[in-house]
Amino acid sequence: MKTKLFFFLVTVFTFLNIGLGSWGLTESSEARYAEIGREMLLNKDYINPTLLGIYHYHKPPITYWITTVGYKIFGINEFGARFFLQIAIILQLLLVYKIAQLLFAHRKISFLSVLVYFSFPIVLISSRNLTTDAYLTTFIMAAVYFWLARIKKANGIWSLYAFYIFLGLAILTKGPVALLFVLTFIITYHILLKIPVRTSIHGVLGLILFLAISLSWFMVLLLNNPVFLNYFLGNQLADRMFSNSFDRAKPFYYFIILLPALLFPWLFLLFGKTKKRLQDFFKRKDETVVLTLSALILILLFSLFKTKLILYILPIFWMLAIVVAKKLITARPTMLKIFNKTYAVMCLLLVIASLLFYFTDILKVNISAWQVLITFGLAAIWFGVYFKINDSRILKTGILAVGFNMLLLISGMFFMKNNSAEINSIRDVSKFIENIDSSPDKSVLVFNYLLNSAPFYINGNIVTINAGHDTTQRNTQFQTDDNWKKNLINWEGTAQIPYLTSLVNNPKSILMVRKKDMDSEKAHSLQHNYKKRKEFEKWIVYYN
Repeated sequence: MKTKLFFFLVTVFTFLNIGLGSWGLTESSEARYAEIGREMLLNKDYINPTLLGIYHYHKPPITYWITTVGYKIFGINEFGARFFLQIAIILQLLLVYKIAQLLFAHRKISFLSVLVYFSFPIVLISSRNLTTDAYLTTFIMAAVYFWLARIKKANGIWSLYAFYIFLGLAILTKGPVALLFVLTFIITYHILLKIPVRTSIHGVLGLILFLAISLSWFMVLLLNNPVFLNYFLGNQLADRMFSNSFDRAKPFYYFIILLPALLFPWLFLLFGKTKKRLQDFFKRKDETVVLTLSALILILLFSLFKTKLILYILPIFWMLAIVVAKKLITARPTMLKIFNKTYAVMCLLLVIASLLFYFTDILKVNISAWQVLITFGLAAIWFGVYFKINDSRILKTGILAVGFNMLLLISGMFFMKNNSAEINSIRDVSKFIENIDSSPDKSVLVFNYLLNSAPFYINGNIVTINAGHDTTQRNTQFQTDDNWKKNLINWEGTAQIPYLTSLVNNPKSILMVRKKDMDSEKAHSLQHNYKKRKEFEKWIVYYN
């Protein structure tokens, strides 16, 4: 089984990295993290993250630190920004195996857990988009693994310290929200399995180590500026939980509706029981119930919070993967046939979609002939592998599910590479601007939108014109001077109007306006200063 796991991890890592840098940074989240990492590397300031020259304390710094390491190894490019996300996915797969082994001591369940986990689309999404979530999930899973290893005495006392270290790193990745995932699992485990809570000098020392790691960055900033604590707890933590901050509020049922789609078709194993059998299931007190109940509690908690994004619930999917794997072991042959047919149809639909996109103008998706052939060839190869494998029907089901995700990974890469506008990337627009003028002394004015990836791609002075859009409302309370005003112009601030006028009158300036803003009176007042224009799908570039 270990040989199979090694081969599978190598295969997954290979597929994850194919074409990883072939598509542009997507606005706004990925571009934001990539640009902050770039500025951190260039500024050599690893304590104070900046975004377009303004301090950006929305998140703790670990994601930025990891991104800078990627840049140092591979250069400042998309591949360097995303590379360590793929390492995080491989570590998650290994941790799923290890956790399942601790819980059930059954190698087939452990290996199936790995296959099921990688078959979840949300795992692929986290590998394609640079945010905190993949790293957070890795640290959470590592913390849970080392906690279980200590509880079950599988490792020495060092595993207790490892638990506290990874828990501290999780806090340094996304803040206190990390505690919700770990504590929910631990408390549920203790209550349901009636495990007594014990403490020792090692527990106290481990707690001190956790506090030292998790609070280190916060304390450094707090010592420099006492206002930071109120800012982080109020503006960043409380507002995200209880208000429509950053325009990300979703209804209570958002995750409840989303979860079945993300679990398809495995949800039939999780929730396909009769009412009586479900009641009997929750009356049991074993590891499967601990995992299921922990996941349900977390879904409920995150449903109560106002701010919701799909990747917020990524750290519950390792639990669900292990539950699915446990149930697959005893699944009826008819159920396995349903899964096999479902994934076979999904693979076929993906191939058909590629053909439709190539031969028709449906949805205006660009795809080349060789990309269609590769998609078709991979599907054929994977079905060939499936029918050639002389293994249990259960493992073949897991392998077919993974095959679909591999196919989705490659076809998704083709889509993102060929359709910059659809994924909200400005890489193609930036190439046009650099062809107009590649000199560093030009100014690029972005009207009423915070274009995070502009400095990543464009050589020159990037100036954001704040005309009311929520993305342009920057927090400048931590700035120590007025240099930020060179890169952010508030339209209503009359003191900056002369500066704006000087910029638009400069023949080396370039103006970028989103098409949805082109009819704005404020945008019109700027456009007449330019002689030429070039339209893209979502942007208009004005230049001389």
